[in-house]
Amino acid sequence: MPGMHFFNAWDNLHLQISVARRSSCSVCGERRFPHLEGKRRTGSRTLCGRTAIQLHRREVNDAFIDEQAARAGGQIRRRSPAHLEVAYTVDARDFVLTFFRDGRVVVDGTSDEREAKRILAEVVGY
Repeated sequence: MPGMHFFNAWDNLHLQISVARRSSCSVCGERRFPHLEGKRRTGSRTLCGRTAIQLHRREVNDAFIDEQAARAGGQIRRRSPAHLEVAYTVDARDFVLTFFRDGRVVVDGTSDEREAKRILAEVVGY
């Protein structure tokens, strides 16, 4: 019988759980993975072990990344083909925003979703 592998990195726990595939299941039977393909991204997530919120926004293109890099000036911390990490000070507090090309933005420096959205809106206007 096919199985599902479960791994808990925090507790170093490894399990193999016996499960049967259902042909009517969109994942098991039809092999469609909308969440892994990024087609179902919405809302926000608090990142485990960090004071950071991940927001899912619109798709980000090269022009947007270049615009943010130009606006940030010397505050760019890291840049790669996949992301741009920029330090900002808002209301006398330091934040780091990481923009990913797939539309994710991580606002590091808060664990409050409303504040993360406000910081993002203040910095980039959306």
